[in-house]
Amino acid sequence: MKTICDYKECNKKLNSVMVIVCKCRCEKKFCFNHKLPELHNCTYIYFTNDDKREFIEKNKMVKKKISII
Repeated sequence: MKTICDYKECNKKLNSVMVIVCKCRCEKKFCFNHKLPELHNCTYIYFTNDDKREFIEKNKMVKKKISII
């Protein structure tokens, strides 16, 4: 069974590497040209406002004073 790109206007056949690498979080498979979420109008919600805030707080770098002697 051949897998093709799930983008509407694209009928490109996907090889096994592309099927694994280009699988989106919305569970669709795309070719390299359409794999980015903004290129295929992805339906997956990556962040809500609360998720963004939590992500930023969790991954915030703490600035430390560096004293030069």
